[in-house]
This record gives sequence, C-alpha cells and structure tokens, in this order.
Amino acid sequence: MTFLLLAVLSNLTLNHEVGLGADYTNQTYGIIDYDTIRNPDVWDTLDVESEARGFWNLDLDAEKGGTRFTLGNDASISTRSVREALNLTFGQDLLPGARLEFADDAEVRYYHRALPQLADTGFQKNYLSNTSELALDLDLSEALTLSASEELQLFHYPEPDSYNYDYLLNRAGAGAHQELGGISSLDLAYEWARRWAAAADGQDYVEHNLDTDLDLYFDLGPRVNLTNTVGRRRYPEASRSYWEELLGVHFAVDVGSAVELSLDDEPRWTWYDAPTAVYSNLFENSLKLAVEWRATTELSFRAGPQHDAGWGLPTASSDDYRELSAFAGIDYMKLDRLWFSVEDRLGLRLYPLADSSFQSNYLFNEFNLMVNWTIFKTAQSELSLNGMAVISPEWHADKSSDLSTRIFTLELKYGL
Repeated sequence: MTFLLLAVLSNLTLNHEVGLGADYTNQTYGIIDYDTIRNPDVWDTLDVESEARGFWNLDLDAEKGGTRFTLGNDASISTRSVREALNLTFGQDLLPGARLEFADDAEVRYYHRALPQLADTGFQKNYLSNTSELALDLDLSEALTLSASEELQLFHYPEPDSYNYDYLLNRAGAGAHQELGGISSLDLAYEWARRWAAAADGQDYVEHNLDTDLDLYFDLGPRVNLTNTVGRRRYPEASRSYWEELLGVHFAVDVGSAVELSLDDEPRWTWYDAPTAVYSNLFENSLKLAVEWRATTELSFRAGPQHDAGWGLPTASSDDYRELSAFAGIDYMKLDRLWFSVEDRLGLRLYPLADSSFQSNYLFNEFNLMVNWTIFKTAQSELSLNGMAVISPEWHADKSSDLSTRIFTLELKYGL
C-alpha cells in the first residue's frame, strides 16, 4: 500500500541521518545517619546515570496536488535499551479551504541486559505506545479558520506497576483562529479527555480544558500576548479532583532599535474538591522582567530579575514560599554554522512558615547551556554537533538537604 502511494505521488524527498550520542547525569544529596543520636553523621550520596547510543533517523516526504505523505523512522540502540519509533502522516485537501490530516506515532522501547556493568539507572521499564490523530481544518474566510480533532493514545507496559501502568487516553477538541488585522489574532480551543487505566482504577479521569490566546501588535511597537487556560479534572477520588486556572501576560516593547523590554506574569490557581495535606489548594505566581540588547544581528544579551511565590488557600501553610532571583543570558546564532544559548539564574527561596526540615530555606543556582555547531555543510550532506548542560546546585540552611544535579548530553550527527 505504501509503495503504491509513493508511486502515485511526485516531489519525493528522502533524508536520513546517523549519529552517536551520550548522556550523563549525577545527583548529589545529603543523608543523615541517626544511629548516633547525640552526633548524627551527615554525608553526601552520589547517584549516577549514563548512557551511550547510536541512532539512525529516516524522513521521507512526498506530495502531489492536494495530497501529502510523510514517513519518519527513528531507531536507536544504547548501552541500556533498544528504541524504534515510526511516524506516519497523510494529508488531503478535500475542498478549497478544507484540509484533512491523519497521523500515527508508534514507539517501542526494550531495556536489555547485555551490559549489566553499565546499567546504572533505576528506570528500566519496557513499553509500547501508539498515538493516532485525525484533524480537520476549515477556512471559512481569509481571517477565520475552524478546526476539530480526535486522538487515541495507548500505553502498554509488559510488566506494569503502580507508577507505570497500561492506559487508553481519548482526546477530542475543537477550536477557532480569527485574524484581527495586521498580525494580531485570537485563538479559542476546547478539549475533552478521558483516560482508562487498566488495573489502576484510581488513575482514571475525565478532563475539560478551555484555552484562550490573544496576540496584539500595535503600530507604535508594543506587543501584548494574553492567555487563559481553565481546566477541570475529575478522578474517582474527590481529594484528587481539581479545578485549575492559568493566566499568562506577556508585554514587550522596543526601546530604540537594539533594546527590548519585556514583562511576563503567570499566576496559577488550583482548587481541589476535597483538600488534604497532600492535595491542597494553592496559588502560585511567577513574575519576570527582562532587558534584551541585540548587539548585532547574530549576538544578543539579556538580563533581569524574577520573583516566584506560592501560598496555600484560603489560609497560609508551612509550604508557602517566596523566591527572588536574577538571571543573565547570551544568545548567538550564525546561520548554518553555530548557535548557542547560555543562561544562569541565581536566587534565594524562603519558607516563612516552615515547621520542619522539609521546608529548608536555600540559595540556588541554575545554569543552562545549549549548543549546535555545524562542523561542515555541503549541498548534499551535513555534520553537526549538539550539546546541552544543566547544572543546578542548592545550598540549604539545613546542610543535610543540600542538593546538586548535573545533566550533560552530547550528539554527533551526519545527515544526507
């Protein structure tokens, strides 16, 4: 069937890449030994996870008239597992302004025991997943587009447990996109979801989400993005069922030709049907002010303060926190050659009403680095190196709660 379809279609393109990669993660944290009551011993424990892998990715695209077909296959073998992922997409223009698309994503991962000396991770659960989606887009005018979708997701674990269990998830949604003139727009979307969890009835749920997204661009330069998501999820247990609302406000304006000021605010409310000590009503807010200087077309710098907070509703609790931090970052992009982004955030988190060692005030540092270097590129091939580093230590008032996490990833890819 696939070969017949490809024979009919024209404008066939085939791309593939091979590569080698490696991941390394370590986490250091404190442990107290209370066997010695008067002078408890404190020491650091180091958890390490590492993985080396080789992979082959294949992408095929074909198109003829209003028919589109894509196939993607990602295969990899590592020191811990074997992974195979297949992606299929078929699109068809039904009428002028009407488009139908079907997509299917399947993945299987098997954790082998060929290299037990390198099996240094606690998570090794074989699984099979498949997600199928049917979507319809309808242009009622140049400014108004309606959409509808239906999705089924299946997850299967050959050896399930209380954390990794089989389930079937059904999602259905409808939305509208309205152009408001210029590049301003309004998006409305509703989604219904239901999950059936095999042998884990307590994980079944029904969910409703309503999303609003308003983008406004003004002639004088300011840009405003307003988002609002209202969600309702119901579990069999009232203590886990909740309402949630997430607002988003983004304001940006250019100051001169090379400087941009932006302000982001994200308040979130969560209300449970039957609050408990574990599932309690909560309000959280993240406020961020940034200044970005575009030094050249390739290089930019950004910096600013950030304030985060969370407190219980309707009254304060011992888990309430306040967090004040400052960040600075650099972005560089030379087209088809080098891209990197680095950001460092230093801050302090306080628990004003702490009543145990679980709420320990601490100083933290979050360092993030992403790099993509195109070593060479021709009309037919490309060799690139991708890397990522995340380093996030915490220094607590209670030294036994000190924590440090380091994640490093490196990939070398050759594509045709």
